[in-house]
Amino acid sequence: MGAIMKKMRNRRRIIAGTIVFCGIIIAAGILSFPNIPGALPVSAAPNPQWTQSAGAGTAVPACASASLSMTCSNNQPQVTFNLSGDDNPDGSEALYINYPSPIYSSQVPVPGSFTIPAGILANNTSYTYRLQDLFLDADNVPFTTPNCAPAPTVSMSANPTTINQGQSSTLTWTSANATSCNIDNGVGGVAVNGSTSVSPAVNTTYTITCSGPGGSAQSSAAVAVNQPQTLTVSKSGTGSGTITSNPAGISCGSDCSESYNYNTSVVLTAYAVAGSTFTGWSGACSGAGTCTVVMTQARSVTATFSLQLPGDFSLSPPSADCNSVSLSWTASAYADGYRILRGSPRVDISPYQPYTALNYIDYSVSQNTDYLYQIEAYNAGGTNRSNTINVTTPYCSPTAILNGSPNSIFQGQSSTLNWN
Repeated sequence: MGAIMKKMRNRRRIIAGTIVFCGIIIAAGILSFPNIPGALPVSAAPNPQWTQSAGAGTAVPACASASLSMTCSNNQPQVTFNLSGDDNPDGSEALYINYPSPIYSSQVPVPGSFTIPAGILANNTSYTYRLQDLFLDADNVPFTTPNCAPAPTVSMSANPTTINQGQSSTLTWTSANATSCNIDNGVGGVAVNGSTSVSPAVNTTYTITCSGPGGSAQSSAAVAVNQPQTLTVSKSGTGSGTITSNPAGISCGSDCSESYNYNTSVVLTAYAVAGSTFTGWSGACSGAGTCTVVMTQARSVTATFSLQLPGDFSLSPPSADCNSVSLSWTASAYADGYRILRGSPRVDISPYQPYTALNYIDYSVSQNTDYLYQIEAYNAGGTNRSNTINVTTPYCSPTAILNGSPNSIFQGQSSTLNWN
């Protein structure tokens, strides 16, 4: 070359002489070099120009320019430089990535295209490139590689999907292309593949978020929670008794309400105390056997108990005097007391109530008179009467009492006799 060029970045030089540059011979002219960037981005302005100020007076295109095409191949960025324009006589320029401490450099053909080898450039990373000819400095032009990392995928399920409160469900998930995963609702960070047990108190949807170089992905699984249901038992009627449950919880008696897990089958049994009878269920059950309820909702059941009527008993034959009648009878089961009935219609001649003795002497009778007797046993549930007995009082036998006053005298004296 007829002259030695110096660096001309950021300034203009005027050189006289004969110069051979980019395949053009210019004689006895003056060359004017404006600031020349090394290259422009894909969508940059027109190629930089150098011009000849004297001589032929013709503007000539710059040595080289590049447009970039960026794609993904095998999850890595692929960057291709499409080069055009004039070049040095050897038909190439130097390409530098991250000049002045390049991570990669190569002579590239101009015009032509050149692809950076795989493995040099990372995903979603900022770099600069520089096209350097033999004589001129050029600018570093920034570019950013695309993110070619594969997007994560994740799938999560729950088993079982419906539980009773207090039970647990297992969340199981698998993911791909993820480096970390997190499950909400208090579970927290988890492995990228795995399972964990959860025990929500209410219906809950769990969402897993897995992240990786290619972004993030989510999957959800819902766990429905059946709430406990309350069983309430009550008693009615004149009698008494208790109610128990299987499974345990009801002992009514004292504990007449209990919560059971959803869909639990509860069997209720009624027990009457002595003197009472269980007569049947009402509410969520009917009949007089055991009661079975399935706790898919709150339920209430009533057990009715009735007192047993006094049991059968008998009035024994009485003994009668002319002025009294003695009565006795057998006991009546479940009786709270007895009424002594006489005559027709019956008149209660019991001395007091409750009268619980099993005998009675009637002194309100007259001799040689017919009387009818019957005993009535009673309790809160009702009454029961004995057999009836008729009795006639006899005549009273004559009696005489004779005495003298005084009852001892001397001969010749007198005594007064008195008699009844």
